Amino acid sequence: KVSVCSTGIGVGSTEICVSELLENGAKQIVRCGGCGAWRDDIEPGDIILNTGMARTTGLMTTYVPDTYPAVADSLLVSRIAKHLSGSKKIHIGLGLTAETYYIGQGRGISIKGKALPVPNMIEEWSSLGIMNCEMETAVLYILASLYQIPAAAAPSPAPIPPTRDIPYP
Repeated sequence: KVSVCSTGIGVGSTEICVSELLENGAKQIVRCGGCGAWRDDIEPGDIILNTGMARTTGLMTTYVPDTYPAVADSLLVSRIAKHLSGSKKIHIGLGLTAETYYIGQGRGISIKGKALPVPNMIEEWSSLGIMNCEMETAVLYILASLYQIPAAAAPSPAPIPPTRDIPYP
């Protein structure tokens, strides 16, 4: 059996969906969706297999301490990579789960002429080997680890890289 579930956007809705999937007997979970790619060699339509997720401070601390790893099931990641090899360009490595869409992912936004300062996140995280950013996967990995269910994520990047000086969809 295969079930498909839309988590919506972000940490809160993902926590609800993953918890309810697990409560209803999910045997393994694979997140498919979008992300922002932070490397120039990752193109729209490529698949990113995140083996682990960094996360912003405080994310999921109601469940685990900040030092608890948010990691994929390595066997499930390997099976997905093997299945996709040859049909899609695959990038395997670390990503970042942020709890906000704009400032939390290094994007500026101006509302009524007021622009808040934007941290230099993309360059800082990229220098540490982070290749993409999104808002859900760390939640999935932590809950799956706590309940001992295999989980992986295979997002595909959006068409406009966030490093360009244009609005990001």
